[in-house]
Amino acid sequence: MQIYNFLISKSKEFILFLSLLSVSIILTILFDIQIQFLITLLISQFLVFLYYMIIAFTSYKKVQDKDKLLHELEQALREEKEQNLRYKNKLDDYFLTWIHQIKTPITSLNLIANNFSLEDKNTIKIIALSIENYTQMALSYLKLGDFSADMDIKEVDISEVVKALIRKYKLNFISTKTPLDFEDFKKITISDKKYLSLMLEQILNNALKFANGKKIIIKYNFCENYLMIKDLGIGIDKHKIEKIFDRGYSASYGVNENKSTGIGLYLVKQISNKLGHKVAVYSEVNIYTEFRIYFD
Repeated sequence: MQIYNFLISKSKEFILFLSLLSVSIILTILFDIQIQFLITLLISQFLVFLYYMIIAFTSYKKVQDKDKLLHELEQALREEKEQNLRYKNKLDDYFLTWIHQIKTPITSLNLIANNFSLEDKNTIKIIALSIENYTQMALSYLKLGDFSADMDIKEVDISEVVKALIRKYKLNFISTKTPLDFEDFKKITISDKKYLSLMLEQILNNALKFANGKKIIIKYNFCENYLMIKDLGIGIDKHKIEKIFDRGYSASYGVNENKSTGIGLYLVKQISNKLGHKVAVYSEVNIYTEFRIYFD
């Protein structure tokens, strides 16, 4: 296509070349010039024209390649601007949801503060933990584009991270009467402790939310090298499993409806990609949901 367009653009030069050939032939006939001279003249003209066309095509190709590159850069810039605009719109939507969401625990804190019984104190701690989780999700969401700059990759004891989260959510287990089956283990991996903890926290928080008071099982499978966080709660429809990591998606099934931003598992997927810890999900409705986090 590029050669064809070049030849079309040089149609005047082709006409001039053919005219010169015609003049040469006519002069040869009129002045009875030897045929060898005509052949030599025609070959010379052809070689000069061919040399001109090669030089002209090289220059034409450089200009076309430059224009193509400029067009591609302009297109990439437009797409980048559109992507940034979409991201900004989604970011605004998320924080509108988050701000609305954070009002509920704050209001609850204000109401409970009027009468501090032991039960109320525990409830306040649970609500405060909920606020902390939402805040951490918001901060992590803002850092999605530049995780690497905030990472500290080194040896991490997965068991210690898990046990710290269990202690952190102890009151949640108690208040929801959710049994915990945890088998202690020792497993060192190379990761970022902060982001690994955040990823596991979102999965554990999700398990607590949908276990409905039924057992949560946390074990490490050394044969296949993965951490299992499993709840025996409401489960997830098989055709919806692939969607749970989408930004803004929330398969609430009527549990805590309108109280989920759909950001927690989205963060899990993003952190999983950054750290290289693959996450797989298996589930059956009303039977179980099992998250597996694979480690090297």
